[in-house]
Amino acid sequence: MNKYFHEAKLTIEKCRKEWVDVGSLSVMFAHSINDACETAVRGLWVSATNEEFPRDKIKPHHKPLSQVRKIGILNNYSRGSRIFLEQINGMNLDVVKYVKSKAYEDYTKPKSRDKGKNLVDGAENFIKETIQLSENESVVRIIHHKNIELKKDSL
Repeated sequence: MNKYFHEAKLTIEKCRKEWVDVGSLSVMFAHSINDACETAVRGLWVSATNEEFPRDKIKPHHKPLSQVRKIGILNNYSRGSRIFLEQINGMNLDVVKYVKSKAYEDYTKPKSRDKGKNLVDGAENFIKETIQLSENESVVRIIHHKNIELKKDSL
């Protein structure tokens, strides 16, 4: 089962190393936090359904909060992970790497220094919970039902 979460875990490990080595998280690594969380959600889907994540049906892309909400499993996450997802959604990490974006300006302000550590810690926890949810029969059932629903909508 963990093979579906390898990429997400590897990305967070690289982000953690960046934070430890440099004491901050560059915008490229901040963007990777978002990717790691989205990758974990896709891994959960694949482990539950044995099918590819339906990117064309579960949108917007690069918004893990929206994805877990649309799948119907948001409330299966801890309060801490739900708050974390709200925070990264508000930070617009999917566009933080673009220099002219408001997200970039907000992220690179001097008072934002601790954001990197909070992002790494939050994402690491979110990924651990996602892996645990992959072994939760009720969550797997919810994902199966969502998969069937999405297939019916395609007909």
